[in-house]
Amino acid sequence: MEILPIVSIMRLSLLTFIALSILRIGKFLSTSKYSKGVRGLGGPKQIISELTIRGIPFIHSRFFRVMPAAYTLLVMYHATFIAILFFYPAHVSFICRALGLSYTSPLQLSPVIWDILTIANMVCIVAITLRGIIGKIRKTVVGYFKTPFDFLNYAILILIPLTGYIAAHNASEIFLNIHIVLSCIYIAFLPYTPVFHAILGFIARGIKGWRLGW
Repeated sequence: MEILPIVSIMRLSLLTFIALSILRIGKFLSTSKYSKGVRGLGGPKQIISELTIRGIPFIHSRFFRVMPAAYTLLVMYHATFIAILFFYPAHVSFICRALGLSYTSPLQLSPVIWDILTIANMVCIVAITLRGIIGKIRKTVVGYFKTPFDFLNYAILILIPLTGYIAAHNASEIFLNIHIVLSCIYIAFLPYTPVFHAILGFIARGIKGWRLGW
């Protein structure tokens, strides 16, 4: 597959993401679940207090005390995901090309560092997925794999770093194209993932607190 179709697919996925985001946000704001879910929740101060205790992040978080393993995996996954997505040179170059921007060389790190981040990212998402499957079987974890789309969501999240790692180490055009296509699919349908819904809820609580002067 040539670069031009891949770039076109990337642009199409971004347009799809914007369109679906507008629909998703509109539906979120129009549902009674939104108004009831936000009612009674605190503003920025309460949100910050839930994520940190006395200003100390992570290990003193309420979420960490309730679910330490899951919270640790989620923090590690998103930290490595953001680092790889926005700082890996090949990613920055491709995103700039898709958006029609000039390429600026990002932070240069040793390839070993990127390997470690990628492997850590894969380990975290596999562990999170296995925890969800086991919890679903034992009925101890709520919110995982309610629909077939949830299975597809986690499968793509596992395959994206895996195909990218293989493509980087074997100079495989096939795996590179698979990596890009899977990434574009995930970006396009991101508004219907649990992560997007969680972000909407977080923003809604912050807006409510701001409007009430908290």
